[in-house]
Amino acid sequence: MQDCNYVETFENEADFLDWLVSLRRWVHQRAELSFKEKETSEFIQQRLLELGVADVEVKGGTGIIARIPGNGKSSASVALRADMDALPLFEETGLPYKSQNRGVMH
Repeated sequence: MQDCNYVETFENEADFLDWLVSLRRWVHQRAELSFKEKETSEFIQQRLLELGVADVEVKGGTGIIARIPGNGKSSASVALRADMDALPLFEETGLPYKSQNRGVMH
């Protein structure tokens, strides 16, 4: 398994936070309904690979499992789960990053 280099990817915490916000806004703008999150799934897979996460697996067509190795001798593991599907709702927030898919929003 390849070593992850995500720690060295950002100059500081502010850069990392800005990057995370940009990812969230990208996903929010391209809201996709359950089991139709093809673009979202591909986007997340690509971001993980850019961070050096080599062990990425697709499950159920759009689900993603990513294994991120620790950098110590501990065999402890942490599991995170996140939904990426949207709901069939009209977004009326007026925000600059509102959903571009009419009738679908997070």
